[in-house]
Amino acid sequence: MDIYLAGSRPTRQAPKEYFTGTVWQDPIIATAAPARIVSTRVAFEPGARMLLVTRGILEAQRGREQFGVERATAVLQNIPNGSAFDLCGVTLEDAHEFRKPPWYSPERLPFVKSQPAEDLTAVALVRPS
Repeated sequence: MDIYLAGSRPTRQAPKEYFTGTVWQDPIIATAAPARIVSTRVAFEPGARMLLVTRGILEAQRGREQFGVERATAVLQNIPNGSAFDLCGVTLEDAHEFRKPPWYSPERLPFVKSQPAEDLTAVALVRPS
């Protein structure tokens, strides 16, 4: 494991697929394969946002279809000026709505045992413009 002093490694712009807006990363901890431990200090420029979700949101299912990364990403893109509260609320609401079986599904019958609720958690970080 390599641990770096603050400022000893070059700052890099974070990948666009993980954030909206401009975000900078400073490496703190890195490990060699097969370990997968990485620690990075993240700095948001004004207007930058990040949405963290549990696997339960990404794996929420309706039939054989999963909610997925694309739908979670769409939340960030479709609410351009939302607060962290708005981003979390819309993400959780979308995941819950997605999980509901269609009106014609046998799962809606009163004698059919419903599926247990999944772990649906979202945390958003927003730096106001």
